[in-house]
Amino acid sequence: MIDQTLQEAAARRLKVVGIGVSAPGPLFSHEGRIVLTSNYPEWTDFSVREFLASRFDMPVHVEHDANVSVLAEKWFGKGVGSNNLVYVVVDRGVGAGIFYDGQLYRGHHGIAGEIGHTTICYDGPQCECGNRGCLEMYCSSFAVLTQARDVLGADAQDGQLTIDAVTHLVREGDPRALHLMTEAGCFLVIGVANLFNAYNPERIILGGEMIKAGEPWFEAVKESVRQRTLPEVYAGTQIYMSELETDPAFLGTGSLVISAAFENVSELEMSSATAE
Repeated sequence: MIDQTLQEAAARRLKVVGIGVSAPGPLFSHEGRIVLTSNYPEWTDFSVREFLASRFDMPVHVEHDANVSVLAEKWFGKGVGSNNLVYVVVDRGVGAGIFYDGQLYRGHHGIAGEIGHTTICYDGPQCECGNRGCLEMYCSSFAVLTQARDVLGADAQDGQLTIDAVTHLVREGDPRALHLMTEAGCFLVIGVANLFNAYNPERIILGGEMIKAGEPWFEAVKESVRQRTLPEVYAGTQIYMSELETDPAFLGTGSLVISAAFENVSELEMSSATAE
């Protein structure tokens, strides 16, 4: 895909300033290396940056999907006008992108926001990360589908069940599917409430595959957050579902590459002015 895009750009005489990749984590963004990807062990310890840099002669930027998503929301979505916001991505794994005090907060190794691997049940089932009772084992799309195949039985479509299929059942009023989704939303709140207390964001934006569940899931999340946080804190924090038409991870990654290109130009200009 990159080869094809570069060929098209060359044919149209367009300048390409870099390659951007968003990936799930835990991810060491400073190395561009995936530490662990839930349910995809073959990607463990794979350096996306090294792989692409060895094949293409241009800058390669690799960032956690939640981090670039919070940038997309900050620039184009529900985060416009806010300098303290959190984007929670709920897919096969769960993570948070934290935009704190006007900048992206990555932490020492670049893995801040990995709420999916925080413990909500100290003696729960073992997670791929080695911990037990991790949040994402209870509220991710993978967790919901795992439970749905047992709960829905014949409606599981011979193992081809998807979140789209489960949400379709929710819209049709299936009580089993509705229970699965609302329960997952309530589990997610444990991580969201911790974000409230740890970072006190102005806004929290939810995105990822699980928002396909729509209002029943979202209302379950908001009501559970209300019950688990101080009334004054809840009243002063806005909670949204992402409404960006373009996938926030793609939008944020492209914007990250463009920003880096402008920063490089500015640094070159400053170096030139200093030399003169």
